[in-house]
Amino acid sequence: MAFPELLGQTLVSKSGLVDTSTALADKKAVGLYFSAHWCPPCRGFTPKLAKSYAEHLQGKGLEIVFVSSDDDAKSFEEYYGSMPWLAIPFQDAGKKKLKDKFEVEGIPCLVLLDNDGSVLNSNAKSMLELDPKGEKFAAWATDCKGGVPRGMTGELAEQKTTWAKVLLNRHLLGKMAFLQLATPLAELILGVLFALRNACSMSLLVWWLLFDGVWGLVYYSLEYFTEKRAMNRIVNTDLQAYLIRKERDGTTDSNWEAEAALMTPPSYMKIFSTGDIISSVVGSYLYASTAYGSCNDDPLKAVFYLIILKILVFFIQSVVVIAAVAEAQGAS
Repeated sequence: MAFPELLGQTLVSKSGLVDTSTALADKKAVGLYFSAHWCPPCRGFTPKLAKSYAEHLQGKGLEIVFVSSDDDAKSFEEYYGSMPWLAIPFQDAGKKKLKDKFEVEGIPCLVLLDNDGSVLNSNAKSMLELDPKGEKFAAWATDCKGGVPRGMTGELAEQKTTWAKVLLNRHLLGKMAFLQLATPLAELILGVLFALRNACSMSLLVWWLLFDGVWGLVYYSLEYFTEKRAMNRIVNTDLQAYLIRKERDGTTDSNWEAEAALMTPPSYMKIFSTGDIISSVVGSYLYASTAYGSCNDDPLKAVFYLIILKILVFFIQSVVVIAAVAEAQGAS
C-alpha cells in the first residue's frame, strides 16, 4: 500500500505540512511511532528514540512518523515539539484506523514498515532498546516480518531475563513467602492454644483458625515453590532464546517444551487459591456472627488482631514488590 493511501496526503514537519510521497521517498524503512503526551512510559522512551534517530537511525535510511493518541491539539503540539521527525496531523481521523490495522494494544509502540507499507517489525521498540545505535539495523529492518531477527535472539533473550534476575537477587520470592506465612502460622498457633483451653467450647471460630492456618501454610508453601521453579526457568537465557525462535520460526523441541511448561502454575494451585478466598469469607462471617454470641472474648480478639496482621502484611508486601519491580524495570 502506498504511503499517501496509508498515512494521508500530507504530514506535519518542523517546517509545516509536507507531501507524504515526497517526505518518505527513498526511505529504507518508515517507523510509525504510536505515543501520547499523557503516557509516562511514552515520555520516558521518546527522548531515547529521538537520540537514536538523530545520531544513528536517520542516517541509515529510517524515517519516523508520530501517530498521536493525545486528547487535544495543545498536548499534541507540546509533545510533538520534542520530536525531530514527521507526524500525522492531529485532526486526521485515520489515526484510529492505523492503530487497528497494526493491532496496537499499548503505547509506546514502534511499528517498522517497508517502503511499500508492509510490516517489517511490529516490535521495533524492543529492537531499538537492544540496539540504540542501529548497528544491526539492517537485520531488524529487513529480516524480521514482525518477529525477532536472526542475529538478535540472544540479546532479546538476555533482556527478557534481566528483570527476573533482579527479583531473584533481591530474594523477593522468599520475602513474600515469609510475609504470607506469618498469618496462617499465627492462626494455627492461636487455634491450638484455644483448642487446648477449650475456648468457646471449641466454637466454629476456633475450628476455623485451625483449618485456615493449615490451609494457608500448605497453600503459600506450594505457591513459593511453584513460583521459584517458574522464576528459575524465566532467568534461563537459553530457554528464552528457544521461545523466541519458536515464535519466529515455528520450530519446537520436546525437551525445551517440558521446561517451558514449568513456568505455568500447576492447575491444582487454582483450587488452593479458591479455597483461600472461600476460607477468608467464612472466617469473616464466623467472626461477625460470634461477636454477637456468648463466646469467650479471647478468640474474638485474636481474630481481630489477625485481620490487622493481614492488612499490615498486604501493605508491606505492596511496598516491597513496588520497590523491587521499579528496580527490575530500571535494570531492563
